[in-house]
Amino acid sequence: MSRPIVYLDSSAIVGRHVLEPGSRYVRSIYARAYGGEAKISFSVWNIGKVLGAPGPG
Repeated sequence: MSRPIVYLDSSAIVGRHVLEPGSRYVRSIYARAYGGEAKISFSVWNIGKVLGAPGPG
């Protein structure tokens, strides 16, 4: 059986590390990927957006 591929945009990638609405769902996607149940995909273009995101607080 093939694993689903989940595409994450820059806001979802940031949501993995910053508490905001939807963060719990994004963390569950990462947990599924760590467990081998899914694959995570994102564009290299998202790296610049993620690096430019404001930090917490």
